Amino acid sequence: MSFKPSELLATLNKNGVAKSSHFEVQITGPGTTGEENDLMFRADACELPGRTISTAEYRIYGPIRKIAYASTYTDTTIGFLCSADLKEKRYFEEWQDIIMHHRATSGMSAKHTRGRYETGYYDDYIKTIEIRQYDENGRRRSRHYLDEAYPIGIAPISMGWGNGELIRLQVTFAYHDYRADFTPGPPNPDAKPAGPSISGSIKIGNATIGGNIPLPSSPPSISDVTVRPLPADDIIRRRL
Repeated sequence: MSFKPSELLATLNKNGVAKSSHFEVQITGPGTTGEENDLMFRADACELPGRTISTAEYRIYGPIRKIAYASTYTDTTIGFLCSADLKEKRYFEEWQDIIMHHRATSGMSAKHTRGRYETGYYDDYIKTIEIRQYDENGRRRSRHYLDEAYPIGIAPISMGWGNGELIRLQVTFAYHDYRADFTPGPPNPDAKPAGPSISGSIKIGNATIGGNIPLPSSPPSISDVTVRPLPADDIIRRRL
């Protein structure tokens, strides 16, 4: 089967491409709704979850067979753009204080009274994280739910007088498993519909232009045409 660029262009035009920048993260954690809504707008990097099938080798005769026996899920990391008061860091440290008590009880860990360095109950600190992925028109295309998630790692933050960069917080989460929903959401009412286009390429001189070539949505009307009278001298020259 020969390769046809026109078929590739047709597929790309029909299904589009996913971009890693079109996402948002919703954490339903132990904090308040206001805190977690702010986190959603501060999450500037994340990973869609992955999984691996664990296998055991089995052989009676001939090549070894790998027999599946479990699924394993890789920890995921989410990056947050920090506020001036580092309230994002405080949020996850207080969440970790529910998991293992490190300091005087405060914030969201106030209702979990325990001795220092005592671990909490599993059901008290596991929560849900939802990662929503969108297309270029703002329409939701997939949702990934991390079930029984909780922060196991808060990365150190480097500071320096010679560094004026924005502070970002990297938080690593463990989770029991995940669910993926690829049902698209409703169309974005604010998206501008794309006009008709031609799929293919046009060669102009030595240059080749490919992709979508937009067409006008409607032919120009007579009102769009400006009629200008010719100067008298030009008319006389044309008659001669």
